[in-house]
Amino acid sequence: MSLLALIRLSWKNVWRNKVRSSVVIISVILATWSSVFLMAFYNGMTLQFVRDQLVNYISHIQINDPRYVDESMPGYFINNEMSVLTSIRQLPFVQVATPRTVVQGLASSATGNYGVSIQGVHPDQEKFTTRIHDYLVEGDYFETQVRNPVIIGQELAHRLQVELRSRIVLTFQDTSGTITAGAFRVTGILKTPNSAYNEQSILVQAPDLQRLIGVPNGAHEIAVLVDDFTKAGVYAQQIDSVLGGKLSVRTWGQVSPVLQYVDSNMDVSMYTIVVIIIIALCFSIINTMLMAVLERTHELGMLQAIGLDK
Repeated sequence: MSLLALIRLSWKNVWRNKVRSSVVIISVILATWSSVFLMAFYNGMTLQFVRDQLVNYISHIQINDPRYVDESMPGYFINNEMSVLTSIRQLPFVQVATPRTVVQGLASSATGNYGVSIQGVHPDQEKFTTRIHDYLVEGDYFETQVRNPVIIGQELAHRLQVELRSRIVLTFQDTSGTITAGAFRVTGILKTPNSAYNEQSILVQAPDLQRLIGVPNGAHEIAVLVDDFTKAGVYAQQIDSVLGGKLSVRTWGQVSPVLQYVDSNMDVSMYTIVVIIIIALCFSIINTMLMAVLERTHELGMLQAIGLDK
C-alpha cells in the first residue's frame, strides 16, 4: 500500500465517527489554548508584581553604609552623599538614583502609638523613583505648606485614629543615641496594595528628619533604578567598582530574598501547570483511541480469520 493511499485511509477512518473525532480535536485545541493563555497570564501577573514591588518599595539596587546593613542605626549614614550620587548618575545604565534618610521609631497620637519605619525623602526626586504618590486617597504629596508635613498609610491612620491635619509625634534616636521627638502634621493619607507598608511606613521630608537626628545632608540609603532589573547583579558590581568597594551595594534579590524566590520559581510553576494540562489531554486521547479499537474487536477478528497479516 502506498503512503498516499495509507494517508487517505487514515483520514477516512478519523471521520468514521465524526462526533468522537470532533471532541478530540476540540479538546486538543482548548488544551493548547489554555496552556498558552495560562503561561502568558501567570508570567505577566508575576512580572508585574515583581516590578511593582521593586519600583514602589525596594528599588533595583540599594546602596548603604556597610554598618547600616547589619544594624539600622541613625549614625551609620553615607558620607559624601553628593559625590556618590554624582558618580552613580554618570553611569549609562542608571535611570534614577535617589537618597533617603531612614530611621526606626514610634508614631504617637492622642489615642495610641505604633512602631514605624520613618522614611525621609526628597519629594521632587522621589516622584521619579516610586509611584507611591499615585496611591494617595486624601491630601497631597508634600504640596501643603505646613511645618513638618507627614504622609501615613490608611491602616496606620485608623490605628492611631488620626485624619488630615491631625498632629502626631515621631520618636526615634539621633546620631548620638539620644531619644528625640518631633511634632508632625498629617498632610496626606495613602493606600497602597501592600497593607504592611500602609501600617508600618510613613514619609516625611528628608531635611525635616535630618535636622532632628543631627545629620545635615546625610542619607542612609540610595535607591537606584536601572534600565533592566534582571541585570542588577552585573550593574551592582560595576557600581561597587566605581565607588571603590567602600559602600554596601546590594541587588534587589539580596535586599528581598523572598521576592527573588518568587521570580526565580516563576518558570517552574508555569511549566508544572502546563505539564499537568498535557498529561490530562494525553489520557483523554488514549481513552478515545482505546474505545475506537475495542468497538472494532469483531471486525479485526474477522480480518484475522480470513488471513490478514498482523
